[in-house]
Amino acid sequence: MTRLIVTTEFERSRSFARLILALLVGSLVIYRDVLDNAVSALWTSLKVHPLFLHDSFEPLLASASFASWIWIYYFIDKFQLMEGYRIHADAPHDTDWNLK
Repeated sequence: MTRLIVTTEFERSRSFARLILALLVGSLVIYRDVLDNAVSALWTSLKVHPLFLHDSFEPLLASASFASWIWIYYFIDKFQLMEGYRIHADAPHDTDWNLK
């Protein structure tokens, strides 16, 4: 028997996330032609842009991407933003690793 009433906060948030995902996928399917034309126009303009034609663009892009991910994880660790999702609750925190 299927429950029709969502009871817990987790179930409500999961249902909301599924609704948002369904709306997003539906929008991508419905507006596929518009999105395809937009991506095509963007690609056409980027192929002639001087920044993208520069010899060092790919290494700079890779370095900037790598650096941004390092800083993202640094801030996640620093402000303990993912504390509730720890696999081992007794694992040491970032502050425990500092030498004095």
